[in-house]
Amino acid sequence: MNIKLQVFVLIGLFLISCQNKTPDNRKEWIINIDKVIEAYDIIAVIDTTKTLVEDNGYGTFTSYKKSVNEIYKIKGVIVDSKNFLDFTQEFYIQNDKILLSKMYGTFPLLYKHRKEKKDPCCQVFERVSYFKNDSEQKQYLKEINIMNEDEKALKLNDLDNLEFKEVDKEYISYDYFDAEKSLEEIKYQLFN
Repeated sequence: MNIKLQVFVLIGLFLISCQNKTPDNRKEWIINIDKVIEAYDIIAVIDTTKTLVEDNGYGTFTSYKKSVNEIYKIKGVIVDSKNFLDFTQEFYIQNDKILLSKMYGTFPLLYKHRKEKKDPCCQVFERVSYFKNDSEQKQYLKEINIMNEDEKALKLNDLDNLEFKEVDKEYISYDYFDAEKSLEEIKYQLFN
């Protein structure tokens, strides 16, 4: 084989191998949390579920059984059709410490001024917060504004195709103590 052909083949193989290896820029502790959660989700079994119905919607709260490595999940789903609110919040807990909080769904946008017809009404979003401990976290977010309820299904599909963006530390709006408060509220609804 001539040298030009060999070089061409080697460059082609190198480029193909590079395409198969997407770098993972997340910290090792986040990758470990993802592995633990993936393994848990395979074996997760519902322990308790409670649904509360109100005039404009409902809330469903679910706890899952603990695994052998002391991890478990608690989930809350809130639907309020009057206020166009429809979101789910999941917590993964291990040894009484929150590992991950995941929140996704539809949330109304609040305006300081009167909402104009051209202004979006809501937002579909997904926010994932990883907690190494009560003072160190990483948060990732993806979101799309929507004009009305008819756009929701289409924009949810678009949201699935978006990449998560890391939230800058100074703009993180949801810390460990807020996560604990939300978790306690779901537990209260579930067990009282």
